[in-house]
Amino acid sequence: MTFGLSNVNHKDFDIINEWETQSFPAYPDSNIPMYIKEIGANRRYLNQSATVLRGKCFLLALGTPFFHAIAAVVKIAVEVAFIAGFLFGFVSKESAKKAGFALLCDLFFAPATLLGLELAALYGIFMPHDGRKLYATLERFQYNSAVLAPGFQPSPEDAEKYRYNDFFEI
Repeated sequence: MTFGLSNVNHKDFDIINEWETQSFPAYPDSNIPMYIKEIGANRRYLNQSATVLRGKCFLLALGTPFFHAIAAVVKIAVEVAFIAGFLFGFVSKESAKKAGFALLCDLFFAPATLLGLELAALYGIFMPHDGRKLYATLERFQYNSAVLAPGFQPSPEDAEKYRYNDFFEI
């Protein structure tokens, strides 16, 4: 049980970003750059056309309320099970403490994050790159990984680079 601050930093929550195309590497058999870089958080994302991203964001706007509502309930149920496991001696005290902290955070942040995910998907219809980045950030924040939109996440090299950064680092 971990809370999502380990792979998110405050610059990931910016809603208006500056983007630049990375010239290397390129997609195989073309000269189209594979990545675009978000300048503020210094993360690379797959270079997809705005039309494709708008379509994905539209589909996410339709599916997010249903899928993430169920995922949030399941995540909370697992954390409650960890706490119950401690009461019956199946889980260590340390694991139960982590689950308890995660449960409190989920009860506090889950409704706001679910609303944020839906708004990010809608925002992505109008500002596709920024909406994608915000949706991916909120998924990492809530679940500590990609759940519904793994293709929206930054490149793995960048995710590893920021894995242990302090959330409030400037």
